[in-house]
Order: sequence, then C-alpha cells, then structure tokens
Amino acid sequence: AFGTQKICTATHECVQCLVSTDCAADYECKSNSCAKKPVITEEKTPLGMTVSSPQNREYSTTEVLLLFETTKEASCSYKLNNANSIQLGKSNSGQAALNPKEGANTLTVECAAEQETKTSTIQFTIKKKTTTTIADDLKGKPKESLLDSLKDKSQVAEQKPKDMVDTLSKYLPPTISKAVQKDGEGSLLSFAIKNPRLTSLKNTTITLTIPKTVAQSSDELSSEDQFLTINPDPIIAFLLGDIQRQEEKTITLNINKPVSQEMLDSIGINIEEDKDGTLQKSLATADASSLKIRSSYDKDSDTTTITTTIIPKKALNGYSFIQKIPKCLAEQIDSLDFSEDTKAALKVLESDPVVMWNFDTVDKPQEITYRIKGILSEECRKRIENMGIADTFGIDLEQSTPLSKMLIPLLAIPLIGAIVVYLGKFHPSEDKKEKERAMRELKKEEVQIRPQEPPQTEQRAQAQKETTRQPEIPFEDKLKQQIAKEEEEMKKWFGK
Repeated sequence: AFGTQKICTATHECVQCLVSTDCAADYECKSNSCAKKPVITEEKTPLGMTVSSPQNREYSTTEVLLLFETTKEASCSYKLNNANSIQLGKSNSGQAALNPKEGANTLTVECAAEQETKTSTIQFTIKKKTTTTIADDLKGKPKESLLDSLKDKSQVAEQKPKDMVDTLSKYLPPTISKAVQKDGEGSLLSFAIKNPRLTSLKNTTITLTIPKTVAQSSDELSSEDQFLTINPDPIIAFLLGDIQRQEEKTITLNINKPVSQEMLDSIGINIEEDKDGTLQKSLATADASSLKIRSSYDKDSDTTTITTTIIPKKALNGYSFIQKIPKCLAEQIDSLDFSEDTKAALKVLESDPVVMWNFDTVDKPQEITYRIKGILSEECRKRIENMGIADTFGIDLEQSTPLSKMLIPLLAIPLIGAIVVYLGKFHPSEDKKEKERAMRELKKEEVQIRPQEPPQTEQRAQAQKETTRQPEIPFEDKLKQQIAKEEEEMKKWFGK
C-alpha cells in the first residue's frame, strides 16, 4: 500500500522514495517522502461587465445610448422596461440606441460566457426640460459673447499627434491572457498578447520577471520560442517583432516543476513597444489630414449639433480618431447624443468621456456628429482635444484626378465636331439662304432680258447637250470628298 513501503540503502537507511516514480500517480517525491502534487488548473478569466451608459441619473433627451464592455467574449442581450429581450450577439462590447419612456425606466443587461452569467440593472429617468438654459449657460458674459456663441460656426481644429502615444498606451494597451497546464512532470505556461488597435505595434518585447518560488534560475526554463536571459535570477525577454492590427501572438514557457495558478499570477509581465514608431505614424497622419469642427445651435430644442469633419489629403488605411471631450461640453459619455452613422464606428475608451472612432479606410471627408444640451461656447470648443493615427497611407487625393473627369472633355470633342458638321450641312445659316434666294431671282431676270435665239434642230440640241455634259463621279469618290471636306471643317475648329 502507498506510504508503507520502505526503500533501504546499503547503510540500512530506509526512506519512502528516491524518485517520484516510487510514489503513487498523484504524488511526487520530495525529500525522500511522497507528497501530494498541487492541483494545476488552466486559468480562466472571470466574466466581468461594465456599463458606461446609461447611468443611474436623470436625462433630458428622448434617446439614450447603451454602451458596455465585458472582460471576455460573451453573448449579451438587454431588456428595457417590460419590452422583449433584444439580442446583441457575441462580442467583448456592445451598444444600442434606447428609446425610453418619459419618467422612470429600468434597463437590464445580461451577458453569458462559459457557464458564467453577469447581469447589470440600471434605473434612470427621462424628464424633458424647457428651453430656458441659454441665459444660464452664458450668464455674466457680454452681449457680443452671447450672440457669437449662437452663430453657426465652422473652424479648422488643431490636432495633437504627440499626445497620441500616451493616449494609446493608457486606453488601448496590448491585452494579455495567460494559462498553465500540466506537461508531464513539469508545467507549460502560455502567454497570449493581442493588439487591440487598428495600427500595428512595432518592435514589441515581453519581459517576464519570474520569482524564486516558480524557478530558481533561467536554467530551469525552456521554450520553443527564443528568449533572452536578462538576469539569471531569472528575468527573461521575448522579442515578438511587429504585431499587426487585431493580431494575437502566443509564447510558451516550460518549467520542470508543477506550477499552480497562484504561482502563475506571481510572474511579473511587462510589454514594451517602439513608441517612436507610433509617434512618427501620428505625425504623418496629421500631415496627411486636416480637421474642421462645425457647431449649429437649435433654439427650439436648446441643443447644439457638433460635427467634426476629417478631411484626408491621402487615403488613410486603418484610421483611428480619438476625441477628448471637456467637462464643459459633457460631464459623461451618456450626455452625448450620437448620430446613427457615428455610433457604428464608436468605441468608448473612458466615460469621462474619451471616445474613439475606427475606420478601415478614409479616402473622402468623414463626418462625426453628436448633439449636446445647451450651447457650445468658443472657450469650450477650444478645449476639445483631437488626434488621429493611420496604419498605412494610400494615394495622394489632392493630386489624383478621377478618370471620368479626364474622359468627359475627350468625349466632348467628337460630339461637338459632329454637331458642327451636321449644322453646316443640313441647317444653312440665314445669310446663306438669303444668298441662294438672291441668286434665283437674278437667274429669273437673266432669262427675262436674254435675246431670243434662233430655234435649234433636234440633232443640233442633242449634240450641244453631250458636249457640255460633265462626267459622272463614282459614289466612293463622292464619299471620300465629303469626308475630306468634313475633316477640313474639324481642323478649323480643333486644329491638328
């Protein structure tokens, strides 16, 4: 039976085991004694859900935007008041336009993944306000400032490409998922690094700081992926190179001992990217595009429509546009009323609010539109921070000319020529008609005043007619003459 056997040496020293094979299947040999092996389970990220909009507060708009994110891919649905549940599909995030009733509303969002379920309930109120906020918003300002704020405006907006690097690092860092599984007598650790951006991560490096409880030195580590030993303590690094947009790369690490979940969580992980490469892309994007912000106030609804127009000078491929919205414009993301086209590409980075729009390609002016309650003052507009970054650039849109614009003038030349020839052949001018009429009158007068000639005999008349008859021109020659004549007319109009 297990644990009762004794292995004795020549010196009559008896122990339970010398190697792990001397123990039962779920035990291992430690200090010549059989000890139960630690239970190793693969890491499972718990399902979490964050609803950024709506929140438990009062709204004055008739439409409210639902925005939420989950910690992993999940199938989600929502239910507003007593209406039927609406399915949103399987994803890491979701959004929908809600049309709540006036008064109290109850929203329930439910997500499920891998036998886990998360539910979030939000209670909010819709209360329409009267349009008496203009004076409050501009109280204490001079009359000129009031009138200026109510005017429709369209102004060039400043871009801040140097802020893009820190913004992406803060709100869109590479995501890491890790797992451990049994591998014979040892353990296999895996680390999956995913790039959540539309732009590639350049020269990416992952550094693992492994505590002594996991491995005493780097000699106890092995991997199919090449790694550098920074410190034999051990600290090791994997050079991942470029991680393309939305791409995931996985590295594995073998350790010749059992590793528990707690031990896996104790490993320090640090991911570094070439930030200079990101900065250069952001600067190049600012050179290849311009921004305009237009605001329009509607006194009937007491709302201001804000439209940001991205004007590309080159085709922007894999383009992300980030806007930091100041508190003077909106306290939270749910204070903004986004247009339907704008919602499709929207991603909320922070409900503070910081928002991002992703586009596969921008090769023509792209508008982003939302409404706010009240008016947008000039001071507040200047505090909106804009930044964009494209992964790659296409053709120069300012120098390229559409093929249709080049073909239309060329097609017009023969058309005009045909019209000119047609008019000249079948529609003689009034002057020409007048000349022909005058010639006919002149011939009539000549006939009237011409002296009578002696009558001719029939034979003499026939001989005279054959003498004056012109030789008949073949049809082909007539056609060639007509073509040559029309070509001469064309040359007069269009030159060589």
